[in-house]
Amino acid sequence: MHAQAVALAPMSASSSSGESTGAASAPLDALSIAQKVHRRLSADPSRPLPVSEHHRATRSMLSLRNALQTQTRYESQDVLMALACAGVAVARRLALAHEEDAVEDLRTTLALLMALVVMAAGDVMSGMDLRDHHATLQKYQNGTLAKTLEVATDAARSDDWEDALACVHPGEVCQSVVWLINFDAHNASVDTLAKMGATFFRCSAAATAQSLFDNVAPGAFVSMSVGAALDPLRRQEQLESIVSAAESEAGQTILRDLQLSFLLPRDVVGVRRAVLLSRATNAEITRCHPSVLNSAHESALRGAVWEWSHSKSETVRISAVLAGLGVLLSSSDIRKEDAHAGRLALPFFETLPPQQSVPRLTLIESNGEWVCWRNVNGRVEVLVRRPGFDGFLDCVLVFTSMIK
Repeated sequence: MHAQAVALAPMSASSSSGESTGAASAPLDALSIAQKVHRRLSADPSRPLPVSEHHRATRSMLSLRNALQTQTRYESQDVLMALACAGVAVARRLALAHEEDAVEDLRTTLALLMALVVMAAGDVMSGMDLRDHHATLQKYQNGTLAKTLEVATDAARSDDWEDALACVHPGEVCQSVVWLINFDAHNASVDTLAKMGATFFRCSAAATAQSLFDNVAPGAFVSMSVGAALDPLRRQEQLESIVSAAESEAGQTILRDLQLSFLLPRDVVGVRRAVLLSRATNAEITRCHPSVLNSAHESALRGAVWEWSHSKSETVRISAVLAGLGVLLSSSDIRKEDAHAGRLALPFFETLPPQQSVPRLTLIESNGEWVCWRNVNGRVEVLVRRPGFDGFLDCVLVFTSMIK
């Protein structure tokens, strides 16, 4: 495939030193090298990646390219998994935005990891034609989280196959990215690979998370240990208490930016660490989506409590609750700290993980399910997993009952 040779060419400058590329040594094991790449790019994400470790990783990537070109046997799925994990780690670093001068180098590394994924996958052809893959990718990038949740909720309530097929699974997006890069190998620039790689690795992480939850608690689930938090007699009072926390200037700003994050295309919203949108994103929204911005601004001025009581939009009401949670979990500057203390996993957030055993709230985007869970000594414990708006409220109630 021609794209690999072009995209990985910048690495050749590193091949004269460090790790052997295999030209004059024993046959290289692709899986071992891929795992080494993963280890070297998966250092503590709270600190910038050491330059020396980054250089070692790129030398290993060059070795892996050579191994993939020469070997006829390797555990392709395991190689793909190691590369996907490495790519997720790099994409996370870029989203956390503390790499300073290394940002462009990391974007290049992300692009090259994407090229290696395509190499490891081989010339995979699916039953879909080119237009279908383009449609899948565009549907994801141009779609909104609010619409995805609406479609997922409708699919959950319907037996119609067309409703179910309307939901785009992250695995399908990954497949389309690989297919499209493979198809247009001759024109795959580093910039194109970086942009498509960001989508691929983000969706890979989402698919892995969903698979993990499916293994622990497939389908709707409520742990017997959290029954008290779901007392129907106190439900409305507790939810109003959470929402009322957003009745402040900070709460209004969070409410506005959360609504924009749900209502605007993924390509516009992007991924961020803080709860508030960046200045650059706000500028683009002001220029290209003024009507949505005005609507969200007016909603924020009315306040979270009013919207919770009067709005008929589930997106607005979800945003009101999450705005209250954002204020409750904030410890200092909402413009700089991790959104919701790192405890809320949404497609547009990328934060440092919180301490073990604390409750977390995660959205499984493709099927509209909300999960309240915690990490107990490296083991995932699901407390609630339910779809739709009511599922969201159940997860929030259990989540807040465990906040100290």
